[in-house]
Amino acid sequence: MAKLPEKTRQIAQVHAQLINSVVMACHNKALLPQLEPALQAAQNNGWTELVKRIRKILAGSRDSQILIGLDEEDAAIILAILVGL
Repeated sequence: MAKLPEKTRQIAQVHAQLINSVVMACHNKALLPQLEPALQAAQNNGWTELVKRIRKILAGSRDSQILIGLDEEDAAIILAILVGL
């Protein structure tokens, strides 16, 4: 993740498991059922907008416009996913 700013990299490291799981599921849709519990847990913990954007990425969206309106942490996670793809 050398392409990302330091603070973004730090946030991405904290959420690396989720980020990696999303990237892997984007490449292999058979992994989606394994990702679903993590997405449900995130949504239950109030990360509704983050999960909404992750689902858009899983559906094929790769546009940087997906970052608009996210807080700093959510944006860092989404950016790390996009960089990973």
